[in-house]
Amino acid sequence: MPPTTRSQRKPNPPPTSSSPSSSALPNDETINIQAPPIATTEQETARYQQITTHIDRIGSEVQTLIRQGLSALEAPAEIRTYDASSSSQAEDEVAVAARINLAKQQELDQERTLLDQERRHLQKERAGLVREGEMLARERARLFEMRRRMMELGVPEGEEKEKEKEKEKTKEKWGNEREARR
Repeated sequence: MPPTTRSQRKPNPPPTSSSPSSSALPNDETINIQAPPIATTEQETARYQQITTHIDRIGSEVQTLIRQGLSALEAPAEIRTYDASSSSQAEDEVAVAARINLAKQQELDQERTLLDQERRHLQKERAGLVREGEMLARERARLFEMRRRMMELGVPEGEEKEKEKEKEKTKEKWGNEREARR
């Protein structure tokens, strides 16, 4: 025997006028369904019938949607067949997708070109810095050798200070050359 819905069952008696919210739906979305006491007016009885009918209708719609969802999940995948018009539509869609992919590929190529240019520029700059570092290392070694010789020869402190000034001028000159290269 199939289950009966609320509308097939014998209706509950309508609410009494002693309940303050019995003649209207509550403001929130929850509806507390309880067996109401015996109705005192026909208007309350009609309102109660209207509410229960509405609830039954919503329940049956929910059950229908659930059944449709379950049957859609259980159904095998459909195989699409195209007639000539839908075939040309599919070809148009493929052509549009191809144009979009081509545009994206061109953007990626341009971006790759810019990144390659930036990489080459950074490699050149790095090579310049390496050369500059090598020059500084050679100069440092030369200055240490000069200082060692001066110490061996016993050169007075005044001359050593002059050599330090010369060293500072050399550093300043290299700094200016470095800025000019940039």
